[in-house]
Amino acid sequence: MLRASGEKRKVWHKKILNVFFVEKNPREDEVLEWARIWSKYCGIAFQKVDTRLGSDIRIGYNSDDGAWSYVGTDCADIPLNELTMNLGFIDRGTVLHEFGHALGLIHEHQSPGEGGFQWNRDRIIKDLSGSPNFWDKETIRGNMFYRYKKSATSGTKYDRRSIMHYRYAKLAQPISFFS
Repeated sequence: MLRASGEKRKVWHKKILNVFFVEKNPREDEVLEWARIWSKYCGIAFQKVDTRLGSDIRIGYNSDDGAWSYVGTDCADIPLNELTMNLGFIDRGTVLHEFGHALGLIHEHQSPGEGGFQWNRDRIIKDLSGSPNFWDKETIRGNMFYRYKKSATSGTKYDRRSIMHYRYAKLAQPISFFS
């Protein structure tokens, strides 16, 4: 069973998302194969296109820029000459996580459900300030510690094994598990 939460105002209302690979990579087909796993859960297909024009998702592979994606329909507001996703390292989990964002999903640990975490904030800030992320404190707070309001999201109950969850189990203690 798939469990996830998304931002209501950022979920796509179309059946096909056009994907353009800005930088060619021999693993494009593998990336799309993994991305298409989402299709059976959300009813949205991913179609590879050969031009930026009409693309919804534009992917680069800058290894110095980590892995990231704009969330859902935010991609539509990004100029065509800019990336909407970067896969600085390619593995199944990273691809699924970033395409989850491209669909409009939030980080699972930011879900507005009951409970929450007591984070080792200093350690997380130190870790994410360095390689491969090099995030500033504002980016870290937004990705790790911010909790969405229930009214802004739609989704299922919390799932600590979700692909949309960051793997920082040793740096956080649950206040309570969601049941």
